[in-house]
Amino acid sequence: MVLGFNEISGYLDGKYDLETAKDMLKMNTRRFAKRQLTWFNSDPRIEWIDLSKINQTRAVSQMVKGVG
Repeated sequence: MVLGFNEISGYLDGKYDLETAKDMLKMNTRRFAKRQLTWFNSDPRIEWIDLSKINQTRAVSQMVKGVG
């Protein structure tokens, strides 16, 4: 899947205007991100790190060590 290819292709083929292509790209990107999030949330190997509660150095250290 290449994000944006279909939207830009449709614009270049004259199927819709540039604003419509941009709106479609935004919507399809959000949908793709949602599918990724659903996929990752169902994988028990994924351990989420809340970056709002720790600094960047500690977060990187946790990722390298594999500790959440």
